[in-house]
Amino acid sequence: DKEISTGFGFLIIMLLFICFTSSTVSDDWDSSYVKDMAGRSVKVDTKSYEPIVALHAVPDQIIDRLAPDRHKTAQKNFVRSSLLMKTNDYDRVNALPLVSAFYEPSSTEKIVSLNPAFIVTLTKDPKLESRSTEFGGKPVLALSKDTLSELARDWKVMGNAIAYSKPLADKIFTYLQDQEEIFANKAATVSPKKRVWLA
Repeated sequence: DKEISTGFGFLIIMLLFICFTSSTVSDDWDSSYVKDMAGRSVKVDTKSYEPIVALHAVPDQIIDRLAPDRHKTAQKNFVRSSLLMKTNDYDRVNALPLVSAFYEPSSTEKIVSLNPAFIVTLTKDPKLESRSTEFGGKPVLALSKDTLSELARDWKVMGNAIAYSKPLADKIFTYLQDQEEIFANKAATVSPKKRVWLA
């Protein structure tokens, strides 16, 4: 009986331990580490509804598609592309305050005043590693735009960072991957002598 009692007591302790650790994990459930295109694991509140700020037109476009309600600033190059948008989207985008791209003098004060959930720049940003400090410790994700494959993975990264938009981001990621395969197959049928190379 003593052995049974001891075994039962041990089982209760283990169950309490499991319950305690589970509740500890769930308390931190909103924060996840998102791997960006620079290979860094960045801690981001994936369930936040706070603004997201982009330091380049490419992440601007992705944010506007996945979370237009959180798109509170814009790059001038992104605004120019709004000419192709529907009237409602055109008006909304053109009403957004402009912030500087990563290669321009920084709009630090304007960005910090928005209290963004995180900031998105490119891997080419020469100040990538110091951007978080510049913006008061806010997380900074890096995307890349040099190839179609990279652009596809950008959507995957942003889907991981914006939990409620992940299904849409995954769908666009798959579409772009399919397009890349189609382009590659067509390019393979073209003679090297007839190909045009762009530098």
